[in-house]
Amino acid sequence: MLSKISNNRVLSQWVQQCFHAAIAALIFVLSEWIFTITKPSILSITNWGQKFLVLFHGFIFFSAIGILSLLILYLISLLFSQRARSLFVNMGSVVPAAFLASTILLMIDNFTYTVFRFGILDSFNIRRALYALVFLVIFYFCFKLFALLLSLKIKRIPLKVGIILVVFLGVVVTAPTLIGTRAQQIQLLNDQIASLSDLTSSEKLPNIILIGSDGLSTSHMSVYGYERETTPNITRVAKDSLFVENNFTNSGNTVGSIISILTGKYPTETRVLYPPDMLVGPDAFEHFPAILKSFGYYSVQLGTPNYVDAYAQGVLYGFDEVNGKLANKDLFTQLNYSGFSTFDSFFISNALSRVTDRLYHIFFIKYITDPYSFVTRGEVKNTDLIKINEIISIMESHRDQPVFIQAHLLGTHGSKFNPEIRVFSEGLNQEEGWMTDFYDDSVLNFDYLFGSMIDQLIESGMYDDTIIILYSDHGQGFQVNLKTPLIIRFPNNKYKGLLINQSQNLDIAPTILDYLRIEIPEWMNGSSLISDKITKTPVVSFGQKHAEADSDGGWALTDEYFTPPFYQFDYINLVYCQNWYRLELESPYNFMQGNVENYLNPCAESDLLTKTEALNIFKDRLTMDGFVMPSELLERISTYE
Repeated sequence: MLSKISNNRVLSQWVQQCFHAAIAALIFVLSEWIFTITKPSILSITNWGQKFLVLFHGFIFFSAIGILSLLILYLISLLFSQRARSLFVNMGSVVPAAFLASTILLMIDNFTYTVFRFGILDSFNIRRALYALVFLVIFYFCFKLFALLLSLKIKRIPLKVGIILVVFLGVVVTAPTLIGTRAQQIQLLNDQIASLSDLTSSEKLPNIILIGSDGLSTSHMSVYGYERETTPNITRVAKDSLFVENNFTNSGNTVGSIISILTGKYPTETRVLYPPDMLVGPDAFEHFPAILKSFGYYSVQLGTPNYVDAYAQGVLYGFDEVNGKLANKDLFTQLNYSGFSTFDSFFISNALSRVTDRLYHIFFIKYITDPYSFVTRGEVKNTDLIKINEIISIMESHRDQPVFIQAHLLGTHGSKFNPEIRVFSEGLNQEEGWMTDFYDDSVLNFDYLFGSMIDQLIESGMYDDTIIILYSDHGQGFQVNLKTPLIIRFPNNKYKGLLINQSQNLDIAPTILDYLRIEIPEWMNGSSLISDKITKTPVVSFGQKHAEADSDGGWALTDEYFTPPFYQFDYINLVYCQNWYRLELESPYNFMQGNVENYLNPCAESDLLTKTEALNIFKDRLTMDGFVMPSELLERISTYE
């Protein structure tokens, strides 16, 4: 009889521990949810219905993990004696204590960063250890709190069981939805790829290297006629390549530009321009890497955390590795693959990574990366060399299958530069931003790395089996009206020669697909540059001007700039022949135009666009992509006309 009472008592305590875990998980999720919707993120700019759905799913996810952990501990306890089982139920306080201690740690970090401008992110040495000590003290008191609550007389059993049942029913209801969504994703991919290829399975596909340097303008490259010898290695490759003279970007911001290259879509179509933008819906599956992957390519992106980061931008079913992380190790990606929505996957993975990254950091397991430092302070720009070596290493280790690698180097990113090669800037101090001598040395440094890659490809025997595309995301100083390089070297020097027709970065993916004899999907806007039907097409581009520092140490757009009618887009730009046209998308909607520098083979005056024609292209593009033109703008346009 006493044994039965004791067993019931222990079982009731396990129920109470599950209740503690659910409540602690709710506190953690609610805290992170409030933090996420009040800072720039994909969740902060969605509707409230979606916000609350994410809150509920987050609660179900984390509380289910906590309860499952306790269930496993309970089943293990059954293997031991009656006395030992009581010890196991006390050990269960670790689960709710972990949730609560993590919540408090994140709140402290948010507070110190907001008020004093320091936190875990920028802590080193002794301060990291102090944070670790603080966490251990917090965890100890949280553990003691739940142990004390467990020792109290259990009351309101129905309420506690009810909370647990809510979690259980949430899992039961959610699971079929996840399975169905997963099936829809697979079907979407299959339908997308089904009719794209004329290839036979026996054909050997070439490797593809898409290599670029951030903010690289042709006006500082000797291969494009610059008086300083900044690109000798690129010049020797260009002689055997398709050399595009008049190429332009489709975005003045790196995120928008890279996603446009990968998807073949304008930033206004995908609504991806700058963090916190992410691909959602079909856009997350419709892209160049997904097509290549369906034909057996092993795909890798060597970019920059947060800015050139396919996982952070929501590119699904495309890359096997991104910035050193495997797809099967990226929680956001795996949650998506399991059927969670982009919003749920973002919130859950972000909440978990915020905790784990900080714990790894303060316990000296792994140093946390500051994305903003990565791209602006010159501290890690030497990683460009690491990326070049990674390209060769990846290709060597995957000789049994074709490889697609996108490598985005940062040496030419401004406004300060940190070139290892000092020729033009030798003996000078970098006293201000955008100094030409330092920029030119950064171009020279990129050329050296590019040449090193070419030499290693030749030495390894992979050069003639590889398509090499040299690009840039935008011009120097985030400009869209400066020409950017586009040089494509095909195997056996095919299609080599000068292309003077105007082109854009949107043309990169269609050109490579055309070479591979893979049908270009209708959702790609660019054109193949090796087609017989090449025409001079207006290049439309977009950009923003309102990025601000956020609490995670990076830069992002704030919610006030995600409002109608044009949300994150501050201007729309057009390049046609030697002229450019720009319409500001903020009241009073100013219109500007000018000439493109160093435009080869300019058009006759009679062939240039009129102001009315340019404005109509702007209106058509914005309307086609779902933007509502405000009456004030339409009236303003009528005055321009």
